Amino acid sequence: MRGDLRTVILTMQLSIELFVLVAIISCCLGENFPSIVCGKEEIPYGGSSGSFIVGGVEARSGEFPWMAQITKHGDHDCGGSVIHESFVLTAAHCM
Repeated sequence: MRGDLRTVILTMQLSIELFVLVAIISCCLGENFPSIVCGKEEIPYGGSSGSFIVGGVEARSGEFPWMAQITKHGDHDCGGSVIHESFVLTAAHCM
């Protein structure tokens, strides 16, 4: 029984170390990839034109056309991503 526990602990430790290594490599390599523009061409930022906040910087309406706002009774409730002209993907707790 003691050997089985040791195997489980070593397996967990190796899994964690592998995960951390992959995460570090992914972060380092990620800087070399160009940003992906989905849908329409990105609208150049030209100052304050709306109240949408992305990464602490205001975004203009239409700048991120794959994003969707989900409202309830006219108030913002959740966000989502347009994955097809008829479908928006959102978190389960938003439904």
